[in-house]
Amino acid sequence: MRIEVERKPANTETAATFRPKKYEGRIRLYRFNDFVSLKISFVTPAPGGESYFSSHVRPDRFEELARVMMEVHPEAAIRAFGAAIKDFSAEKPHEEADAA
Repeated sequence: MRIEVERKPANTETAATFRPKKYEGRIRLYRFNDFVSLKISFVTPAPGGESYFSSHVRPDRFEELARVMMEVHPEAAIRAFGAAIKDFSAEKPHEEADAA
């Protein structure tokens, strides 16, 4: 999933010399051995190359994430949860059939 990440001054004193800029980022599934998370990442230009930024939302924080989503926009959050459950339910019979 693509997201927009915005860099802007943290205070008004630097606002004149530090202009806001937008970067393209991503939220995706990250899996490494037993570690699974939602990974949020983006890249920015830096002297001599690029700087890579990332953060992880681990499954033990999903409940908190769902609460924040409900605070932001309850209807959109409920639609998202419903779509995810529907997609998961639709995939499950195929996985069970493959295992048989």
